[in-house]
Amino acid sequence: MKKLTLLICLFSALAFTGCKNDKVGDEALIIGKWQVMKSDVYSKDKDGKETKDTPLCFWEFTETKAIFRSSSTGNLDTPYELELEYKLTRNENNTLFFLFNGQVYTIHKLNQNEMEWEHLDFWGSGSSYYDYLKKVK
Repeated sequence: MKKLTLLICLFSALAFTGCKNDKVGDEALIIGKWQVMKSDVYSKDKDGKETKDTPLCFWEFTETKAIFRSSSTGNLDTPYELELEYKLTRNENNTLFFLFNGQVYTIHKLNQNEMEWEHLDFWGSGSSYYDYLKKVK
């Protein structure tokens, strides 16, 4: 009985040791085209939150480049576009982050179909965003 109890304790300890934040998957999952479905926008002083649908914002990642495309008019043939090199880095808490246009994007969830990240406002207003993205190809 003591041996069985010892084995159960040993397996339990190993199981908990292997736990990590598995919401952030393999870095290679970021490659492809992503559509921003919605954004939670927090004001500069963090006293308010507004949720915005943002179906006309897309990100496309290659192994080295990130391309941001957006259109407020619905005409994606002539969108606003910004392309920069990026590099993913994994934090000790298993989140990923990259720099884009001088902003840090911290990825909290990444799998084959979904990605969630937070970042400061692109345009420098001081607001912060938590974006929900869906892979489109």
